[in-house]
Amino acid sequence: MNTDNEVKAGFGRYMGRFFNRLVADTKGLEEFKQRPLNKAIAYAPSRMIDSAEELVLRWQKEQGDDVKSAHNRLPIILIAADRDFTPTGRSEHSFQVTDSPLTVMKNDPKQRAFKVRTAGATHRAQVLIASHDTASAKSIASQMMLFIDAFENRRLTIDHTFSGIAEQWVAQVESADTPVMSIPTGIKNLVMLTVDLRIKTTFPMYEAPKVGEENDGKGDPANPNDLAGYLIYDGTSYEQKFL
Repeated sequence: MNTDNEVKAGFGRYMGRFFNRLVADTKGLEEFKQRPLNKAIAYAPSRMIDSAEELVLRWQKEQGDDVKSAHNRLPIILIAADRDFTPTGRSEHSFQVTDSPLTVMKNDPKQRAFKVRTAGATHRAQVLIASHDTASAKSIASQMMLFIDAFENRRLTIDHTFSGIAEQWVAQVESADTPVMSIPTGIKNLVMLTVDLRIKTTFPMYEAPKVGEENDGKGDPANPNDLAGYLIYDGTSYEQKFL
C-alpha cells in the first residue's frame, strides 16, 4: 500500500514539474528560477502551519553560504505531507477492487499471476511559499493554482513495488475549498502563503502464494523480491498465461 515516502516522492516530482513551468515575472523570481530544484523546493520535517516562521529562518541559515547570501535565499517553497491518510472508498477519484482477482503485472518479465485488491485514500499536502516581497509570493501562488487547474496537471504518479517489480499508479490532485491562505508573521519583510491540496490515491495490495502453497514455480515464496505466482487453470491443465 502507499507509504508516506512513496506519496512524498510522487508529489515531489509533481512540484518539480511546476517549478519547470514557473515564469519569473518579478525580480525576486528571477534568482529563484536560476537555482537547482533542491535549492528552491524542499520538504519540511513537520507540519508547516505549526512552525512556519521557524522553518523559514532555519532554511535561510542552512542555505546561506555567507552572511550576505543568507538574507537573499527567498523566495522558497517548502512542502509538508501528512503522515496520516483518510480511507475514501470508491469515488470519482479512485476505484476499489475487493474480491482479489488474479492479475499479471505489466512489467513482470515472468508473467506471474498474483491476487490484487485496491483501495482509495486521501492524503493532505501543504505548500508554504515564503518571500521577502508580496508580488513574488502572490505570483508563485497564482501560477501554482493555474498549474493545478490545467487538465494535464490534475494527475501525478505514485510508485509501488511488489515482488521486485516497479509500477506507477495514477493519483488525482485537487485544491481545498480555500486553497490559498496568508500566515501573519512578526518578521519584517517576510510574506508567507500556504496552499492546501488533497492527493486522491488508489493503492494496490498484492498477494502471492505463501510458503507451502501450490504455485507456478516461477519464483520463491520465501523471497519477497522474487515471489512465485498462482497457477492458472485453463480447463484441461494448469499453466501460466496472461489474464
